[in-house]
Amino acid sequence: MSTRPKPRPKPRPRPPKVHQTPPPSSPPTSSPTSSRPPQNTSTDDYEDNLFTRNAGRARWRKLEALERAKDLEQAKHSRESGSENGEDSDSSPPAAKRKKGSAPKNKNTIGFDWARKLSSEILISSDEEEDPILQNIENSKSSTKRPQRGADRDAKRGRSRSRSITPPPPVSAECAALMRARVKKYINPKPRTPSPALSADESVDSITLDPELAKIAREVQSERRRQQSMGPESRGGTPLQEGGPENVILKIKWVPHPLDDAALPQAWTFRVKRHDAFKQLYEEVAEQASILCDELIITLDGKRVFPFASPHGLDIWAEADLEASKVSTYDYIRSQRHLSPSTMEAGSSAAFLQTPLSTIAESQPSQFSEIGDDGQKFKLIVRSTATKDDVSLTVRPTTKCGAIVKAYLKAMGLTQDYPGDPPMKKGGRGEKDRVPAVQVDGDTLGPNVEIGGADLEDGDQIDIVGL
Repeated sequence: MSTRPKPRPKPRPRPPKVHQTPPPSSPPTSSPTSSRPPQNTSTDDYEDNLFTRNAGRARWRKLEALERAKDLEQAKHSRESGSENGEDSDSSPPAAKRKKGSAPKNKNTIGFDWARKLSSEILISSDEEEDPILQNIENSKSSTKRPQRGADRDAKRGRSRSRSITPPPPVSAECAALMRARVKKYINPKPRTPSPALSADESVDSITLDPELAKIAREVQSERRRQQSMGPESRGGTPLQEGGPENVILKIKWVPHPLDDAALPQAWTFRVKRHDAFKQLYEEVAEQASILCDELIITLDGKRVFPFASPHGLDIWAEADLEASKVSTYDYIRSQRHLSPSTMEAGSSAAFLQTPLSTIAESQPSQFSEIGDDGQKFKLIVRSTATKDDVSLTVRPTTKCGAIVKAYLKAMGLTQDYPGDPPMKKGGRGEKDRVPAVQVDGDTLGPNVEIGGADLEDGDQIDIVGL
């Protein structure tokens, strides 16, 4: 293989001489003088060739072809010289020694050897398309990169499709049981500590309850003792915790409007389950009364019963009497406790005085007898600054204040001092009216005023003034 020696220093200007070239048939020798290539061009021409302008699109392709041809020729000469001389690596040509220490040069890498070619050796063509040029450039760039390994290439490559949503095949029951048994065999969990046994007869005497809770506990114990004392016949053959027989008989009494003279009272009997709600009962009663279910109200002992309640929740044992009415009737009856109805008949005061001291009863019957007399009565505590004792009187909303005054005077033994109802007249100078009257919250009421107009409730206090 012939190699190019180091360039000599620039010679001094001399007359031109004709250089003699050795014949091509002479074999190459190892001396540097015999393997020197001829120099036919001057240094100026060599420098001009370095700055040759690229005037065509296919220039790179032509240069690469020249580089490949040059590499093939050098490889051929190296094989021929190696087979003839048989020299080892120490006597290798200078070019091979220089390449051993440097990085390997890629054959496809574009070098600057094309710049050392003569302008006559470079073929310029502008008729080629741009696609082959770009393809060659891409190939040369890709060849210079380090080839990636399989694992790195697979990691960088994205997934071609999304993950499959197909569920895994079902596991048979035998396989699952076998795997469970194997896992338990290797894990061997410790058995749980058994819970302490709860005694039903555990005493609660050592527990101190609040007064309210203690009262409830006493009521529960008394109710339990009462149920235990009752026989199976009275309980209907049902357990004690159920609170009574399974079926409960309910007697419904229809209450018409007090101002409706044409309406007649009716009564129905129903059999319901102990723990069933009254919703079905509401529907059946509304159907019997020919009204809507929303317009129906059922009461028990003057208290409203709602559809979500049950006989067991109301402490009904075997049977109960209930009242049913319209919403308008229920509201009207409740409003009569606070309104002033018609005036009392004559002679009511005399009838008032003939009653016992603790109860004031009027001779005129109430027009709301369907509801019960207890719902129209309430107690009042009557007192006065002239006396020391208080008197408790049971009155109605229609009772007049004059009758209350007379009952109080009779209870105190002052009837002889006030025999009648003298007319209200003003006294002279230094004199005061000596007419007793009822006073509620600082307001003095006349003898003909009904006590229901004062909007009093059970247990309220009134004063007697003018004594």
